[in-house]
Amino acid sequence: MQTASGAPAFDTVDLSPRGDTWIGGGIQAAVLELAAATHTNRSMLVLTDGNENVHPYISELPAGTITIAPTLSDLDYPAM
Repeated sequence: MQTASGAPAFDTVDLSPRGDTWIGGGIQAAVLELAAATHTNRSMLVLTDGNENVHPYISELPAGTITIAPTLSDLDYPAM
């Protein structure tokens, strides 16, 4: 579904979590997309509540998957 402007329409009524937070897997999928990109400026922004419950977790990603650190959340909040 899209709005009249062509932007995706989001269901703002039902924003409840569905039980799975696949942060590491999402990062892995995004890395593949970025690798295929032709533009030289490639970035990934990950927004999450940080509660991973589906493998692979971020800590389980292959070495080199994440090459730029620290993140804003690393700077603002203590590690849990």
